[in-house]
Order: sequence, then structure tokens, then C-alpha cells
Amino acid sequence: MEREKLLIKFCDFLTHVMGPETEVVLHDREGFIIWIAQGHITGRAVGQQDLLPAMEMVARQRAMEGFDYTTGYKSFSRQGTPLRSSSLFFRDAAGRLDYVLCVNQDISAYVNLQQLLDAFIGDRPAVARVQPEQDTLDDVVMKMILGEIARMKPADIDSKEAKLRLIKRLNDKGIFGARGAVGTVCQLLHIAQPTLYKYLQEIKEETVQ
Repeated sequence: MEREKLLIKFCDFLTHVMGPETEVVLHDREGFIIWIAQGHITGRAVGQQDLLPAMEMVARQRAMEGFDYTTGYKSFSRQGTPLRSSSLFFRDAAGRLDYVLCVNQDISAYVNLQQLLDAFIGDRPAVARVQPEQDTLDDVVMKMILGEIARMKPADIDSKEAKLRLIKRLNDKGIFGARGAVGTVCQLLHIAQPTLYKYLQEIKEETVQ
């Protein structure tokens, strides 16, 4: 408990250092949020068992691989806000993952600035760039994938049954017809493409029965 108090104190300090556009959140080993600041950025609150959709799962995978932290990975809030995320892992005396401290920076202002700069110095006419940009097909597909992954419980990340349910939902929405979707899903679920195609075949056979 003393360790948890120290971690919360550090999180509070980090919040004041990073400013209002950065969410700082501390998860316990079960994925429950035990402390959070600027939770409006992702719409989360203390007590929720709620990791960010895919990228924090990637972070946990990195933790299981023995890394102490992972920085600067791209993620999204459920509202679609682009984030620059970093995670720091704390382990108990036995080496098991104990706490995960995540820092999620809202970079939407920088993304908008980049678009303005591209319009100013890019090759395409500025008039075509000052209009509000619509999501590309890749963006839409990614958001749909992340939205479905967000419905998974942290404990189900490595469960074949949960992955089958997820893949079925994505398949029902036609996601795998989009360019690059197969590779993206495989990367986020940490499975090989042959495994994904095997799962799709199992789903197809189950549907026929």
C-alpha cells in the first residue's frame, strides 16, 4: 500500500509537469484504474477496468516480454482523439506485472497544425487542404478495429475464444475486405496471418452448421 501511495504521488507530480493536455493514469495488475488525471481526454474514471483499446494492450505485451517501459506509441481515445502514449511497468518482487502507469498526450492540435503546414508548403493546392479533412479509409478501418478491441477485457487478450469473437465481429462488418486490415489485426492481436485465416475458416464452418 505504501508503494501505491508513492506511485500516486509520482503520478500527481507528473500531471503538473505535463499539463492539461496529458492524461496520466495508473492501472493495477487487473487493469482497474486506481488513479487518473485529465480523464476527460479518454472519458475514463477511477474504478473502471478499462485499458485504452489496442495500444495499451501492445504495451502490456511489451511488459510481458520483459521491457520496463514503452514510449511514443500511437493510440486513440474512444472518441477518436489521436494520442501519443507511453507506459511504464512496475513489477512485484516475483517479477509479475503489478502496476502500469500510462501517459496519454492529446496531439490533435499538433495533427491539425501539421495539416495546416502541409497545406502551406505542400505540393497540393492550399485551397484543397484548408477544408476539414475527412477520415481516410485507413483511418475509418483503424477506428473500427480499435472500437471492437476496446470491448475485450484485459484478461481475454490471450484467449482464443475472445479473439474468435472479435474476429467474427470484424468479419461481419466487412473489415477484412479493406487493404491492410488483415496485417493490422494480426499485429494488434499478436497472431500470425495464417492463424487469422484459420480462425476465419473456423468461423465460416461454424456459420454453415
